[in-house]
Amino acid sequence: MVDEITETSPRIKALQSLGITEDDADSKIAAIEKWIGEKNFPEQMSKNIIEMFLIRNKFRVEVTQKKLAMYYKIRKQIPEFFEGKHPKHANMKETMNVSYFVFSPKLTPENYTVNFFKLIDENPKSFVPNDFCGHVVNISELKLVQNVYSLGDIYVCDLKGSSFTHLYYFGVGTLRKLAKITQEVFPTSIKAIHFINSPGYMNTLIAVIKAVLNPKVFKRIHIHENPEDVANFISKDILPKEFGGEGQSLDELNDFLERQFSKFQSRYDELERINDIMMNK
Repeated sequence: MVDEITETSPRIKALQSLGITEDDADSKIAAIEKWIGEKNFPEQMSKNIIEMFLIRNKFRVEVTQKKLAMYYKIRKQIPEFFEGKHPKHANMKETMNVSYFVFSPKLTPENYTVNFFKLIDENPKSFVPNDFCGHVVNISELKLVQNVYSLGDIYVCDLKGSSFTHLYYFGVGTLRKLAKITQEVFPTSIKAIHFINSPGYMNTLIAVIKAVLNPKVFKRIHIHENPEDVANFISKDILPKEFGGEGQSLDELNDFLERQFSKFQSRYDELERINDIMMNK
């Protein structure tokens, strides 16, 4: 009799990649839960979100505790990325009409999430940096509540149509704040950043990025003269059609994102409440 072949669950696959047993994972989740109960946080975080933090921080308890503490504190430190940034608001819906910032629901074989950026409206005046950063935060929140068992993030950025004015409007300060959130708050490990269709201001952009990114992450930047070269790094079934792949188009991924925001609206409602509490502390 041939044994039935069963597919390993995303959770088990992620734990195995980290060398963690289910019992170890459950024990560390319980330890974090107890620790949260002793803190003056505005909520008792759910087990699944705690596990997402632990997984992305390789189950290092002390590192995870620091990220969780900053998860709440950052809302008062950088309020412009959180106030009025609920996905249901008109300004946030407009942000999704100005540029694509989406991710594929399909993970790479290494359990990495691939994220994509591309301008829709090339007019720099249409691009609102704080709203875009709020959108990035909303996606980070979504990945936590959605149980995306990802061990890292890859970014593919198409800079076609962008200009030095976009970079000027964005500003080094805003980019530094976004890097702070990415590196110190939301649990993510940046595995690679791919740039295609490099603009004339690329050298300036790279210099700015170097000033704000962790040196280890900066070394993972790839600049492609030929956009099709990205397919040498990322499977075509994940790459959208606009990037020469066979995956869902950017419009389809944008629609998927809108549906997910709607599905988890109760979490964003709760986050608005948390934001108000933290702002008034």
